[in-house]
Amino acid sequence: MSVTLALHPLIGLRLVGLCRVLRGKNSSLPLVPLLFSLISCYCYPMTIEDIAFLCEKKSVRWTRHILERIFQRGIYIDDVINALINGEIIEQYPSDYPFPSCLVMGNTTAGKPLHVVCGSDGTELWLVTAYFPTPMEWSEDFKQRRTT
Repeated sequence: MSVTLALHPLIGLRLVGLCRVLRGKNSSLPLVPLLFSLISCYCYPMTIEDIAFLCEKKSVRWTRHILERIFQRGIYIDDVINALINGEIIEQYPSDYPFPSCLVMGNTTAGKPLHVVCGSDGTELWLVTAYFPTPMEWSEDFKQRRTT
């Protein structure tokens, strides 16, 4: 039995490149499970349940950028995790590189609105940035961007 999956050319190139990077010099890694994991992260949008599962599993990568930003903005690590576990996805960015990402709207532990951008390869959650949304840029519930 064979399965053919038609992908956008750019996604196909990304998958080939990611496989090369992930396999590195260790060509003994099984290619089929690796490809399946990569393909699934491009075919299915992230859900808040996926994000919460990876947070609870502690499969979270804190990028240097998010750590710098939360320090500058006075956001606590617990606030970011709380927003991810209890929030909702308000925007999806399926063509982001190297992995699809999304914008999560949640609240800090004190109940203040918080936005978190994260991406995932299906096995780990990469945290990109976090910020307090402003009423000038966002609707009253902070879930929709205002048009200018």
